Amino acid sequence: MKKRVKFKKPSFSKQVKLFFQKIHNTKFTRIMRSLLLLTLAALLLTLTFNYFINPVGFYNGGFSGISQIIVYSIFSSPKEQAMWFYIVVLMLNIPFVIFGYFKVGRYFTVYTLFFMLMQTAWNFILRAIPILDQLKIMEELILPKDTDTGKAVMTLAAFIYAFIGSIIWGFAIAIAFIAGGSSGGSDFLAAYLAVWKKQGVGKFQKYMNYAIIVLAILIKYFVQKNEDNLIYAFFKNFTLYVSIIFATISTVVTNFIYPKFKLVNVMIFTKLPLDVCEYFKTHEYPHDTTLISSNDIKSGKVSGTIFATISLIEYKKVKYNVTRIDNKAFIVVIPVTMVYGTFNIQRFN
Repeated sequence: MKKRVKFKKPSFSKQVKLFFQKIHNTKFTRIMRSLLLLTLAALLLTLTFNYFINPVGFYNGGFSGISQIIVYSIFSSPKEQAMWFYIVVLMLNIPFVIFGYFKVGRYFTVYTLFFMLMQTAWNFILRAIPILDQLKIMEELILPKDTDTGKAVMTLAAFIYAFIGSIIWGFAIAIAFIAGGSSGGSDFLAAYLAVWKKQGVGKFQKYMNYAIIVLAILIKYFVQKNEDNLIYAFFKNFTLYVSIIFATISTVVTNFIYPKFKLVNVMIFTKLPLDVCEYFKTHEYPHDTTLISSNDIKSGKVSGTIFATISLIEYKKVKYNVTRIDNKAFIVVIPVTMVYGTFNIQRFN
């Protein structure tokens, strides 16, 4: 008589592992991962502004720079400037949130709005903790004050703040884009222009940042009623050079970490070629996609290889949807160095 084989229940750790494997590719998991990355990126940007940009007083590009122009013109206290900065950023972004929703992408806009709200939340959290509110990074390098005017004197120490702060800022912006969002403001315009012109977002960010920095310096000149000649006052201003260094390095770091318009060749080996092809059809992908039918040597079953050239913006979504259709699909990704002819790119989501 055969003995009954008892079913061995998986251990608790095995059950937890299986659970996370099951939800790994779910939409909920992807959204939570994106929100976590955006929360981290918002914290890094808040730390950079509060401890590197604001103490020195140089200008960042984008809508952050415009917000700085407003708060620096109205408030003199660094604490008031830091507090109102994020509120002004939110107010200025309202029309661009609407623009981004229709012209850039829904998820991109929602994630960006979440990012901006988290920036404001992190700022109030940092201000509510006395130790963090009074914290000064590299206090020995804090700019000395003029004995007559009491104002901070721009010295070479400002370049150290700009260099360190720009790396953190660029890294945080890259994380936000990887998560599917951005820091808002000019990033909406940069993302739209990048999709339209099929070029890197960092290029458009850089030029817009330069324009805003120049505008900020000019406004500061007229608000303070500087008696020097405009051109002389403009080019002797350390703030101009420090701000340009910050804007340049931060965009270089962002593009280095996440080259958003890098192209790749994708080869998809699947046992469900017709189902995968139907996905490309129904989602109206703008690229030519080629299917080569074949038989699997080992099993003898009908299989297929699908070839497509896509951007990194689209690859994440393609990978997710293809593996949902065929969880045993094998995907090979090859970088593309040159493309001739028309190449269209979908929106960010």
